[in-house]
Amino acid sequence: MSRARKTYALRRTALSRELEARGFTAHGVSGMNVWVPVRDESAVVNGLRSYGWWVAAGARFRLASEPGVRISVAELEPADAARLASDFAVVLGESEATYGG
Repeated sequence: MSRARKTYALRRTALSRELEARGFTAHGVSGMNVWVPVRDESAVVNGLRSYGWWVAAGARFRLASEPGVRISVAELEPADAARLASDFAVVLGESEATYGG
């Protein structure tokens, strides 16, 4: 396995575990992105931006799947995954935490 592949896998796993610990479903088994289903892509993108995180609305990346956001882990240090997941939970609020998609 290449160094980049190992690094992305470590980062994806760290973020996915932190999100799932807070009740969110995260998808991503390869590459440098994690997909998280949400009801309102724009609200999540804008909310996370206010915390200093840049994520992408999923509309331009999906054909038939439900709304979601795409989170790149390319530069996300595993130690920062918990903070991102916590900020994500705050942005969505408790009512979204059970959405899972």
